Amino acid sequence: MVDDALLATLVSSVEDELEATEWATRKAAADTLACLAAALGPALSHSKASSTAALVACRFDKVF
Repeated sequence: MVDDALLATLVSSVEDELEATEWATRKAAADTLACLAAALGPALSHSKASSTAALVACRFDKVF
């Protein structure tokens, strides 16, 4: 089982990278969130709102 506090810290750090100045860093952060969601699914329910907001904020960027 994944430690919730550690997972929250990880997701928060990845979300912060969505605001990086380099496109490649933002792309890697978006890919990382996608991989975490696919692998951990329900364990990320506490981060769903913040992750969605972070992705929406950069949706017109080249991240997708």
